[in-house]
Formats: sequence, C-alpha cells, structure tokens
Amino acid sequence: MAIRNRTILRQEVAFAAGDAAIVDNLPVNPLSFVDITLRGATSVANTLPTPFNMASVLSRIEVLFRGSSIISIAPNDLLVLQDAMGWLNSGPGNSSDTGLDRWFITLRVSFSRMPFWFNEGFPASRAGELQLRLTPAAAFVNVTTPSILVETEEILDGEFTRFLKYTQLARTPTATGESDQDLPIGNPYCGILLFGTTFPTSTTVTASLREVRVLMDNQEAYIPRTRWDSLRAQLRMHVSHGSELMNHVHRLAAGAPAGDALVEAAQWSNGSQYAQYGWLEFDPLRDGQYLLPTAGRSRVSLRINADVADAQRIYPIELLTVPGAA
Repeated sequence: MAIRNRTILRQEVAFAAGDAAIVDNLPVNPLSFVDITLRGATSVANTLPTPFNMASVLSRIEVLFRGSSIISIAPNDLLVLQDAMGWLNSGPGNSSDTGLDRWFITLRVSFSRMPFWFNEGFPASRAGELQLRLTPAAAFVNVTTPSILVETEEILDGEFTRFLKYTQLARTPTATGESDQDLPIGNPYCGILLFGTTFPTSTTVTASLREVRVLMDNQEAYIPRTRWDSLRAQLRMHVSHGSELMNHVHRLAAGAPAGDALVEAAQWSNGSQYAQYGWLEFDPLRDGQYLLPTAGRSRVSLRINADVADAQRIYPIELLTVPGAA
C-alpha cells in the first residue's frame, strides 16, 4: 500500500507586484506534485476577475534540479495544461464583484501523468537539489493583496521509473506563412500545449497557428497536418464543464428591460480563457501506447503556418526515464 504525505511548504505568505522570486527547497522524498494556491481580493467593484487575472499574480513557475529547469511555465499556461492532462480542474473559489471580495485558485505542478501514481513522479533527491521558484508579476489586473500557499504531495514508498518535464519554447515568426520550430530530442512526448496570440473571433478567421504539422527528420509523421479549430477541439475534450460555463454570456433583449427581462440564448464569449490554446495529443489513454518517440532522431520539429506573425508559446510534455530504474 502506498504511503502519502501532504506537507505545507509555504503558508499564506503575502507578496507584492515586482517582488523578488520566491524560492523554496522541495522535499527530498519521492514527489508526485506541488499545489500552489493563490489567494487575494478583487480590486474593482463590478469587475469580476477572470481565472487568468488570478493566476497572473505570478509571471513564471519553475522547478529546478541542480540549478537546471525541468519545469518552466507561465501560470496561465499551467492552468490550461492541468486541464489538458487531467491533473486538476481548478475553477476559482468564493469570488464576487462588489470590491475587495476574497478569491482563490489552485495551480498543480505535476511530475506525473496521473497524480498519486505509484510508478511515476520525481524520485528521491538530496536536500537542496530540487527547488521551486515562483516569480511575482510586475503588475496585477483586477486583483489585489495576493498571498500564496504551497503544499507538496509525497509518495513516501513510491518506486518512480519516470517523470515529466515541460519547459517553454517561445517564438515570434519573422513573417506569415510556414516556419519551423525545433523541439527537444531524446524523450517521448505525452502531448504538446500550444498558445497563439491571434485566434478566430467575430468575422475574422485568422490565427497565429492556422496549420500545424509534426516533422521527424524533415518528414511528416504522426500528425501530418491539423488546423487550429481541431487543435482547439482536442483541448476542449479535456476541459471541465465548469471552466467552459464561465465563458458563456447572455444578451438582454432589445429595448429597455422591464420586470423580468428576457435574454437571448447563451453565447460563447470571444474572451474565453482557452481561446488562444490548442493541444496535440500523444497519450490519449495515459498508458504510453501512443507516445511520440524522439530518441535516435536527428531533428523533430513543428511546421507552423501562421496567418499573423505574432507571439507563440509551445510546451512539449516530455516523459523522462529515471536513471537506473528497472
């Protein structure tokens, strides 16, 4: 029987915009995941902060092993990734818009495809080797007085044979049309999270990532061609219903409302927090059957056809083998 141990690493510590990075040593025992709960207050009456406003009190979340990043991700991207991977469906809690109302939201940094998995997570390490680094944002939007709670989930007798690595690849193409982004080589991929600044909205159908192809040694493979709408659909398959419902709106019927005003049917807002994200799935069953192998390749890349030459972020979710594991 697996033995778990949940520990508070940092408890309700306040921070301000522009503060220095918050650094903590993580436990030496086998580690499944780290939960980062952000809390604060709404700053403007009649303006409800979005989950991204809440998560964006931090600008970056990193896990360092002996000084090198094994995880480096923007908090908003992590909020989407934890839905895509099924780690945690975390909507905000206790939020209202009357001003100075309390809110909280939890981000999960997972070392495993499935939290609590006995065979997957970060293995035991020496004191000080594994660190969590949280960088406060330069400014906050619609929120104020944030604080942070960090908890770790250890599997004390875990026999981990593999763990996840995900670090950001940021790019801005120099022109529209096709261009290639090289990806790390050597480890299999569980999936790839994609962010594009521009997405179809209203009558405009342009996108930062209109088409995406997977190339291995310069040959199309596994996903020879897919388009932005499909990438969005792949992500939405994993998104919790609660998260999606937060993005719908109603419009008042025409004319001055009287009494119980009629409203039109629900519509999906262009401001959806997931509207800029897509997902390439390589592990639909979470059993490794469909992993994208990169070992032995001379080049693995994405060929991206862009309608607009603006910022993109790419996160390959790599599955690393623990040295010496059976």
